[in-house]
Amino acid sequence: MSYVALAVVLFLWIYDRNLLVRLQRRIYREFKAMIWTILKMYTELKNKNEMIKDGYHVDSVFLHEYQSSSFVRKLDVLRRFREEIVKETFTQSKPINIWDFIELCTEEGSNFGKVDRNLYHELEVNYTMDRKQYKIIFTTNHNSNVRFPIYTEKDVRLRKESQGIISATVVQNEDEDEGIDVTDDLLKFAGPMENFYSDTEYIVKRYWLTQVNIDNNVIVKVLDMDAEEHVFTPSKEFLTFKNKY
Repeated sequence: MSYVALAVVLFLWIYDRNLLVRLQRRIYREFKAMIWTILKMYTELKNKNEMIKDGYHVDSVFLHEYQSSSFVRKLDVLRRFREEIVKETFTQSKPINIWDFIELCTEEGSNFGKVDRNLYHELEVNYTMDRKQYKIIFTTNHNSNVRFPIYTEKDVRLRKESQGIISATVVQNEDEDEGIDVTDDLLKFAGPMENFYSDTEYIVKRYWLTQVNIDNNVIVKVLDMDAEEHVFTPSKEFLTFKNKY
């Protein structure tokens, strides 16, 4: 076959160079189009596999089933979560109930058996945006509507410069001026808008901070961009800036 093609090119080069030039240009255009098509298909496949959506990257997803006060079963449901995002089972504007998602995790081929609706469940979603790591936790008591992402990329880009967190510390007594810096850990729970999702229907439970080794009995002090200090004592159930919205 290569000899035939070579013979055709040689013939055109000798007898009709204009036709040869047109043929070369056409082959170049078709080759260029083919390369772009391949790159587009690769990008779409890569995005689906890595779950890059609207600037977000889904890192890990775990389902916690609280079978007793001392035993919690933890299941990796990252694959299922990514698959349902690709199918648009839920989106930023179209949520589904957490029980519906848990039911999807029990389908054939999963490592999760029958759902017990008498048990408390948490769905922990760890994600990255702009190289910053965040966490959102859906539960069967609060945050029961599963949606992702919580914010559009445009929402985050339009965030006011005055909105955000300067620092976060933990102290033993409220009158202490200095404490242990936990800003990086707290920002994971604060979300891309750095407000603990306070402008949405979602809440952040204080005891979730134990996931990043912040004791439940300490006092958490958060300084926002308006230089306003928010004090979360052990008696406060939620981390929230809802008084600002």
